[in-house]
Order: sequence, then C-alpha cells, then structure tokens
Amino acid sequence: MASRDTIRTVIGIVGGKYNFNDTGLITNGKKRLQVFTTLVASILVLAALAVLDIMLVHTHEHRSMILGILGGAMNIISYASPLSVMKMVIQTKSVEYMPFYLSMAIFFNTVCWTAYGLIIFDPYITIPNGVGVIFSTAQLLLYAIYYKSTQRQIEARRREEQMVLGKVVLMADSGPIVGTTL
Repeated sequence: MASRDTIRTVIGIVGGKYNFNDTGLITNGKKRLQVFTTLVASILVLAALAVLDIMLVHTHEHRSMILGILGGAMNIISYASPLSVMKMVIQTKSVEYMPFYLSMAIFFNTVCWTAYGLIIFDPYITIPNGVGVIFSTAQLLLYAIYYKSTQRQIEARRREEQMVLGKVVLMADSGPIVGTTL
C-alpha cells in the first residue's frame, strides 16, 4: 500500500503541473484536444512512475526521494516556462505579453512554499520553490524595468492608429478624386 506521503507527492506533482490555463478550458477546440491529450498522457506517465516506484522501491525513504525529485523537477520546469516570454520582453522592451498578476501570484506562492520548506527542513519543497522565487523575481524586475517603455509603445501605437483613421475619414469626406472614373 502506498504511504500518505507518496500519495500526496503524486497529487502535488499532477496538481502543480497543471493549472487552470493548462487544462484548455479557455482555448479553441483543436488546442483544447491537444492540451487534454497532453494532460492525460502526463497523468498516465506519472501514474506509471508512481506504480513502478511503489512496486520496485520498498523503503519509504527511497520512495519519497524518487517522487520528491520527480516532483521537484516538474515544479522547476513549470516555474521556468515563462523564460521564453522573458526573452521576448527583453527583445521588444515591452511587458505587454507578460501578465503582471500571474507573475505576482507565482512570486507569493513560491515565497510561501520556500518558507514552509525551510521551516520543516524539506529539500524537495525548498529547492524547486527557491528556484521559482528566483524566476518570479526576475519576471517582476523585468516588469519594473520595461513597464514605462511599454506604456510609451502603446501610446505611440494608439496615436498612429488615430492618424491612419483620420486620413481615411478625410479622404472619404473629400469626395471623388478629380480625373478618375468611377
């Protein structure tokens, strides 16, 4: 029989890997099917690993270590996923596509879990969430650095759109151009 820690670790791995946005509830049909298939495949792989862990590893310490390392690795992958967005922020000097509230929530979540891991002296909680603190801090720093330039870019784009719209209205009001046949 699986121990309570093993069951909690498996549930934590699955729950930590997939949040609301990853379930495909807010995407189109084809993307939803792709995300759902990935979710099911990931759960099956994790379940297979958990069963293998339970059947092949007979001590509680080794089971916890294997599942703890697996959960920690998936947690780090989850926290590292915004790195591509961070690269785009640096290239465009715009935080337009980096959601501030998500970055802030991840920061507070990782700080809380890191503190909890330090309190109970659990490296499987502390290390991946400590890495998450570093990544989320970097996101918030990028947001602070590029927020003003983003506002300038949005304002310049708005002015450009108004100018183009003004030209279209001006041309429509002036009537047909002389020398053309309609």
